[in-house]
Amino acid sequence: MIKWGDDTAAVPSVIVMRLKGRAHTVKYHAGETLLETARRGGVPLSSSCEQGNCGTCMVSIVAGCVRMRANFV
Repeated sequence: MIKWGDDTAAVPSVIVMRLKGRAHTVKYHAGETLLETARRGGVPLSSSCEQGNCGTCMVSIVAGCVRMRANFV
């Protein structure tokens, strides 16, 4: 598991997102939000936010870890 603040943690090359029973494998670019990655990969998340920090998309993390740039929720 990647630990917060661990500079030696591996950055994934792809992210698998599951939406309505369908898996979407999208190449990940370091520094992108999950929302940015999903939109670039054509994954139709229902979110009106463009920053990836509002929590509207209600993403569940199944493996690995993520952190929010800013938590305004």
